[in-house]
Amino acid sequence: SQNPTNTLVRAFVGNNQWGWLPNIEIEHADGLLSLGAEVRVHRSIHWGKIQFAEELPQNIDPDYHFYEYNGKKNMYSFYVHELFRPNENISLMADVQFVKINYGIANEKYLGNNFNLPYLFINPKLGINYNIDSEWNGYFSLAYTSREPRLKNLYAAEYSFFGEMPLFETQTVNGVLVYNFAKPLAKPEQLLDLELGLNYSRANARMSVNLYWMEFTNEIVENGQVDFFGQPITGNAKRTRHLGFEFDGAVKLFSSLSVNGNFTISQNKLIKHSEYTEIMETVGDKIFVSQILDSNPIGGFPSLLGNVRLAYIKAPLSFSIVLKYVGSFYTDNFKNTRNQNDAYTVVSTEVLYNLPRMY
Repeated sequence: SQNPTNTLVRAFVGNNQWGWLPNIEIEHADGLLSLGAEVRVHRSIHWGKIQFAEELPQNIDPDYHFYEYNGKKNMYSFYVHELFRPNENISLMADVQFVKINYGIANEKYLGNNFNLPYLFINPKLGINYNIDSEWNGYFSLAYTSREPRLKNLYAAEYSFFGEMPLFETQTVNGVLVYNFAKPLAKPEQLLDLELGLNYSRANARMSVNLYWMEFTNEIVENGQVDFFGQPITGNAKRTRHLGFEFDGAVKLFSSLSVNGNFTISQNKLIKHSEYTEIMETVGDKIFVSQILDSNPIGGFPSLLGNVRLAYIKAPLSFSIVLKYVGSFYTDNFKNTRNQNDAYTVVSTEVLYNLPRMY
C-alpha cells in the first residue's frame, strides 16, 4: 500500500566469461606477419533485493528479487598484422581487425524487455617508424576504430523499478507502446586517431613526446550525473575532439638517484552536441528543453595533468617522493562554474626497507 522507506538495497552481478585467443606469427624476409583471432562468450546475471527497509509488507520473502535479468555478449574477431622492414631504419605497420558482436538481455523478469543486437566493425591501422640514429626515432600512425555502447546505454534494466525504459525506437500499436529492439537510440562510437611522436633513449636518460588528434563520432561521454549505485550516467555526443601533447621522460642523476615524470596538455571539446534539461515541473508533467553545447569542454577531462617522481634506491633502502598535479575541469558538459572541480596537487612519499633473512 506504500513504498518502503530507509531502504538498503543489495545489488548483485555474477559474471562468467570464456575465451580463446589463437595467434600465428610468420617470419618472412623483410618482416613479420601475424594472424590472430578472439572468441569470447560472456554471460551474467543481475538482480536486486531489499536488504532492509521500513514499511515493508508482513511476511515478505527476504530473498525476493525486485529486478532480475541475464546479460549476454558473444564476440568474434579476426585480425591481420604486418610489420614490414624495407631497411634497417624504417618499419612499416599495417593492421586490420574484423569484429562481430552480439549483445543483449535475456530472461528479464516482470517486464520481459529482451533483445539481441548485432554489431559489425572493421578497424584498420597504419603506421611508420623511422630510426634517425642509435638514440632517436620518430613515428606516425593513423587508426580508425569503433566500439559498441555499454549495456546501460541501451537499457538500464536494474532501474526498471524507477520507471527506466529501454532506449529504442517506439511506436504505438492498438494503444500499446511497442519497442523496436532492432533500432537502439544509443549509437556505437567511432574514432579517427592521428598520432605523431619522437623518442630519445640512451643509457642514463630517455624521453618521448607525442602529439595526438582524436576525432570522435558518437563518443560516449558522461553527463555529470550518477545513477542509483553512484556510477556515472553516459550517452552519445554527436561529434567531439581531443587534441593533446604528451611528454614522458626519465634521467638517472647518480647511480642511486633518478627522476622521472610525465605531463599532458590537452583540449577536449564538444564539436556538435546538445542535451535535454528540465526547466520546471507542473502537476504531473515535466518540461524539457534542448540546450546546444557546441564548443563546450567535455566533462571529466582536465586540460593539464602532470606527475614527477624522485627516487633513491640503494639496497636495502629505497625512498621516493611523488608530486601529482590535476588541472581544473568541469564535472558536466554545461560549462557551469558551480560544477567545476578546482585544480589540486597531491604529494606522497614511500620508504621501503628490505629486512635480512631471518633463517
